[in-house]
Amino acid sequence: MPISPSPYNFTDSLALLWRNVAGPALHNPAGVSFAPHRFTLNEVHTQTRIGFAGDIMMMFGRPLSFGTQLKSFLADCSHVVANLEGVITDLPKRGPDQKHTPDILDALATLAAPEKFALSVANNHSGDFGEAACRESAARFATRGFRIFGMAGKPFVDLDDQVRVVTGTEWSNRSGEHLAWLKNPQQFRRADAINLLFPHWGHEMNGYPRQAEYAKAQEFLRHFDAVIGHHSHTPQPVSRLDTDAGPRLVAWSLGDFCFGLGHKRWPALKHYPWGVVLKIGIGPRLHDAGSRWAIGEVEWAFTDCARQKDSNGFCTEIVERVPYFTL
Repeated sequence: MPISPSPYNFTDSLALLWRNVAGPALHNPAGVSFAPHRFTLNEVHTQTRIGFAGDIMMMFGRPLSFGTQLKSFLADCSHVVANLEGVITDLPKRGPDQKHTPDILDALATLAAPEKFALSVANNHSGDFGEAACRESAARFATRGFRIFGMAGKPFVDLDDQVRVVTGTEWSNRSGEHLAWLKNPQQFRRADAINLLFPHWGHEMNGYPRQAEYAKAQEFLRHFDAVIGHHSHTPQPVSRLDTDAGPRLVAWSLGDFCFGLGHKRWPALKHYPWGVVLKIGIGPRLHDAGSRWAIGEVEWAFTDCARQKDSNGFCTEIVERVPYFTL
């Protein structure tokens, strides 16, 4: 897959500008649906739980906090995997570049211990300030105890002896030679583990996957136990798919985990606060001695990164619903 200097062609770019005002495209060409908020893929003896969040976007210097329900949701997770858009840098920002201030480190540490986090940098904004800035930022996170993966030499992370997460991006707004790309990700799977694919794929401001993404997911599920995506900036369904290898999990896109531009009163920005947080239980199958581990219970919820009325800050918290879907 060639490295793309821009995520979209001219037509896609115009469509994205329109969706920023009108809201996400909600046609559903592949006919995917939301699974229940809590369901079981396989009967397992749960040994570990892993949480997943979507895009960690820049906060524009505004304080970020997390609500009690979200903290409770992730409290029993041994690991939390998320997509880190942009880098910590002092270099000047241009246009849609994504850059963080150092306080993002402190904010995330209030949600879970840094060593629990595995943050992917395989996305369309990790190249905004060049390779050197990306690597310097990654080192800064690592110094604080966060695990960083998603560069060309590190396209996966082993969360423990039983779970591998593989990532890759379809897009880069600028030069992205230093990033892991979504090209034959199955080459990085581990035969003796649960293999989870965490791709940066699809199209922004789409509430459902396009037919091409559905076809890709079907292919990926021949090699991975689950596909958990990001990049759309709006939630997409969490689905249970039946395959020849058994039931599989696809979270088409987790949307935004946090963003300091999600102002609900501003027409061009009000569609960016929403996301999905996901939790899976993993362990050996019941009634099947000696079998490989499997995904058992799956739980998910919508999130809202909301501007706080009494401060300049934002708080990400679990909510019952978002404007675009009736479940």
